[in-house]
Amino acid sequence: MIALASLLQNTEESELIAIASATLSHLGAIAIDDFVALLAELKYRKLATRSLAYIRRPQTLPALLNLAEDPDVEIRTIAIKVIGSFHDYRVPPILINALQDPAASVRKEAAIASETLSHLGAIAIDVFVALLAEPKYRKLATRSLA
Repeated sequence: MIALASLLQNTEESELIAIASATLSHLGAIAIDDFVALLAELKYRKLATRSLAYIRRPQTLPALLNLAEDPDVEIRTIAIKVIGSFHDYRVPPILINALQDPAASVRKEAAIASETLSHLGAIAIDVFVALLAEPKYRKLATRSLA
């Protein structure tokens, strides 16, 4: 596994990068630390983000929460889409912030994910009540509170 992560860091060949990434992704939790480490390298940041999104395990959530405010729109979009699938108390505030993101793709994923927050009970109710104040999210909030 370390050899695969090293290959990702040291090769320029896109085919080798794709194969190594897919292999590490299939390793699941074992590969999470390697992908989190790759987030520090700009040229592997998207690849590592996609891989963490593919693994989609609770251990990936802290890194994904940090990526929700990444300068890169594509990375934020991927992170928000995946974050919305977690049943965790840290998710609603991230989604609320993402609903105000300047990028439409991020706002779209946050809106879609917000519809699934009802499992969080009182936390979700607070989120949806806050969204009632935003005209563009009233319909979403009303549907979710119903």
